[in-house]
Amino acid sequence: GEGQVVVDAGGQGAALSASEASFLHFAGVGNPNEDYGFVMKNSGPGRTVVDLREGTTDIEIEGFEVTGPSYSGIAIRTYPYCNPDHARGAFIQKNTRLHHNYIHDVGGEGLYIGPSHYYYDYSPTSTAACAPGYPEPHLSGVEIAYNRVENTGRDGIQVGAAIENTSIHHNVVRNYALLEDYGHIGGIQLNPGTVGQVYANWIESTPGSLSDNAFQIAGGDNEALVLYNNVIV
Repeated sequence: GEGQVVVDAGGQGAALSASEASFLHFAGVGNPNEDYGFVMKNSGPGRTVVDLREGTTDIEIEGFEVTGPSYSGIAIRTYPYCNPDHARGAFIQKNTRLHHNYIHDVGGEGLYIGPSHYYYDYSPTSTAACAPGYPEPHLSGVEIAYNRVENTGRDGIQVGAAIENTSIHHNVVRNYALLEDYGHIGGIQLNPGTVGQVYANWIESTPGSLSDNAFQIAGGDNEALVLYNNVIV
């Protein structure tokens, strides 16, 4: 039909969620007059608007507008907690593609892709029930391209544990790190384990911001992490 499809979470859970799912393709491209055929919004404080969780793999999202109020816009990551099936060596998040989306006005990260503690022997999500716990799994095959990310409280785009076949390119990130929260102030945050190609991105900070970095780099290990032809304003 005409116009956009609006999914309003009503300040409760996620507008779209999945766990232990695979081969998902969400595309808001059915109407040539709408750049973003789906609008996902209003997951509420502390929640994620599009929340693809433990054990989810082989995912493509395109043509989405994602907005708050919420914590993060799109999060696709597996934390093992106490499930050995989600630990490194048992699970790999494969073929994660996010392109031609518009993410804006969220309190945390715009895009939160992959776990954040790849260098830890055990994930801090583990509990006493499985002490010392399990290491976090890695990602293979990540492309984040042609997205627009604006007005985020923390990092614009965060990618962790992406150890092979990663490309982050042709994204526009503006007005990020609005909370000026130390450690969460990257236009593009490259978290532990992440390697690959990062190029042709436009990163523009908030005028007058006292605390922001275009890039925060904690990745690079088994291969090169190469940044080139990016514009930083």
